[in-house]
Amino acid sequence: MFASSFLLIALFLPPLAARDGLAVSAGTALWIAAVAAVLATGLEAVSSGGSDNLTAPLGAAFVLFFMMTGGQDASLRFTIGMGLAAVVALLSVRLRFLNASGSVGTFILASFLFGAGGWTWAVPILVFFLSSSLLSKTGRVRKKTVESLYEKSSTRDAGQVFANGGVAGLLVIANGLRPDPIWYRLYLGAVAAVNADTWATELGVFSPSKPVLITRLRAVSHGVSGAVTPLGFVGAGLGSLLIGLSGLLVAPSFFHAWGIGSALAMITAAGFLASVADSVFGATVQAQYVCAGCGKTTERRDHCGKPTRLTSGREWINNDVVNFACSVVGAVVVWILLQIH
Repeated sequence: MFASSFLLIALFLPPLAARDGLAVSAGTALWIAAVAAVLATGLEAVSSGGSDNLTAPLGAAFVLFFMMTGGQDASLRFTIGMGLAAVVALLSVRLRFLNASGSVGTFILASFLFGAGGWTWAVPILVFFLSSSLLSKTGRVRKKTVESLYEKSSTRDAGQVFANGGVAGLLVIANGLRPDPIWYRLYLGAVAAVNADTWATELGVFSPSKPVLITRLRAVSHGVSGAVTPLGFVGAGLGSLLIGLSGLLVAPSFFHAWGIGSALAMITAAGFLASVADSVFGATVQAQYVCAGCGKTTERRDHCGKPTRLTSGREWINNDVVNFACSVVGAVVVWILLQIH
């Protein structure tokens, strides 16, 4: 995959670019070809169900567009960003934050965010990734029983990476194609949403009171999708505020133009409301199963070594789908608040 992508781009880019009046030297073509081929290969590796036929060429096309139209500075920034993304992915595997597929997914996502967005876009997503990963590793003894009910473990795979960061990646690509301040605002809302949801889940486990199902307000066990706690709500607020503060740290001029107080309030509200929406989705449409062995409600299709039975929700709506929807809600809430403001 890498070899064929590299050769095709390197050979055909100079003559095809010349037809549009663009001068691309052989050295530049080799440089662009190498970057595009690496990302195309990564996309081909983690895309499933034949989707690589769409993701790989589109990803390579964006790299070609960005590096050819942005000049040498943009090309250098994207290349350095891809190198930093590789470092983050490798370290995350060593720290067991990610498995093999998760590391490839993180490399791809971070390459776009770091390369096309720079530090302004990179820092908030890094704050989410590091804070949520560290939180997931705390209190492992207490979380052990609850984690057995979740569909995914604290070691993230590619599905979790794209579910939490896919909207952010699409927004940085949109900004690369058509720069506009609105994309960054929506981006902060999306990242605040997934950070709020993760903090609510990780801190809610330690709540002294039993969680209640958000749609029925009846007490349920820890680990049930759609269950909320007061401590979880506090975690959601703090998690979303943290993303707003990280944005303020790296883009102070942007926040001054927006209004610091208004910006932080909007981002925090968007993250918090999106985490509430995530709980509603979890309680209503997310697939939930009952274990035939222990009788517990779980997100897994098998538990205690036995198959489980679907009791509510839609089978195709798993935790990754709900997390993706959560990030969409975060971005949409920011957009709505901007219209009101």
